[in-house]
Amino acid sequence: MLELPINLDELAFVLHRGPEMNMECFLDCETGEIIYIPTETSALSAMFQSLFEPERMNVEALARDITRRDTALKYIPDNFSLVVFELMNGFLESTSIPDYLKNRLYKAIHGNGGFSEFHSILKGAPKFLKKFIQFRDEFYLCKAIEWLKDNNILVPHKN
Repeated sequence: MLELPINLDELAFVLHRGPEMNMECFLDCETGEIIYIPTETSALSAMFQSLFEPERMNVEALARDITRRDTALKYIPDNFSLVVFELMNGFLESTSIPDYLKNRLYKAIHGNGGFSEFHSILKGAPKFLKKFIQFRDEFYLCKAIEWLKDNNILVPHKN
């Protein structure tokens, strides 16, 4: 099992970054550092000024080139779409919320708006938005620890 000094909060964020972040992420298997690689063509073009065609570049090879590393890189997937439903339902099931608000949030989860609508409704109820953010952060941290275990990486202990 690999033991690395990993920033768990950072890993929790990148595992659930969402597609709007326009980046791929890798874990340096020697240092535990998380490497961010932009995937938006305009950002890549600006970085490399037409040295290659960004849409044809292998992202892992690009990560090695940018970081000038010969170490093994572990791809960190974006799991947001895989866990967002579980996140929203988990919050509703674990939190005491007035029925009128809970009904609106359930409709958002099962309607067209999804997470955006869910979050928008919570913005109108700041007390519950604060509770949701705390729940989300703890949920993401647990998912990050699961990901490390699934990838045979020893979970670092905070002192």
